[in-house]
Amino acid sequence: VKNNSNQLIEEMLSPDGKIYSKRYFTRYAPGEKAMYDEIGFILAGRLIEEISGLSLEEYCQKNLFQPLGMVDTSFYLDRLDQDRVAQPYVNAFQINTPLPKYDFYFLNPAAGLWTTAKDLSYLFLALMNGGLYNHTRILEEDTVSFMHTKQYPGSYDRFMSLLFRGNIKVEHGLGWFFIDIFDLNLEGHTGGAPGYSCHMYMTKNQANETIGVIVLGNGPMLFPAAFSSKLVINGYKTFLKVLIEKADEF
Repeated sequence: VKNNSNQLIEEMLSPDGKIYSKRYFTRYAPGEKAMYDEIGFILAGRLIEEISGLSLEEYCQKNLFQPLGMVDTSFYLDRLDQDRVAQPYVNAFQINTPLPKYDFYFLNPAAGLWTTAKDLSYLFLALMNGGLYNHTRILEEDTVSFMHTKQYPGSYDRFMSLLFRGNIKVEHGLGWFFIDIFDLNLEGHTGGAPGYSCHMYMTKNQANETIGVIVLGNGPMLFPAAFSSKLVINGYKTFLKVLIEKADEF
């Protein structure tokens, strides 16, 4: 295992850990409420390593990436063609400033996967089709169905609701979002990191057909508007409208 996530988990979650905080826990009992939490993904990644005896990279290459033909995908930057890796940028005082390309190491399960829109589309299509893509099955259909089931119906993500002034409702499956925003019903996942943003959604078009869209960006799409919820709302509304319209043209 290239990184020591065991130590990170212990330092964060043990009361005598160096970076322990009560903020990592909620007042809710298990099963009462859903909240997005990257620590949960880090724990899940560590469980994969403990149970399989493989590193997260080895396990995913063997069971996901290689079977699906995701040849430009890895948790480790040094295993990819550096000339094809996008330069990350942050916006400082309205100036786009480049950042060095970087690995996430112990945060890999939550945010550290390097890929391309093409590679990611193979995984997305498998998830859209019950775990099957191009005659290759990576998950049982019942497993995907369970992942895509609302685990806590009616329990909405508070952070996203506050950011969008109540214009969004996000419920959680397992690594899967159900998003109700601006009269759009989306499923999938979204996220970002310093210098990067990503969006992977599926929805219904006007003909009631299921369509999927993937956008990978080398900059924080809404960061300049982060201190104005009105700009965040209007910017994201325009972004989603154009995204769905363009996807429906294909």
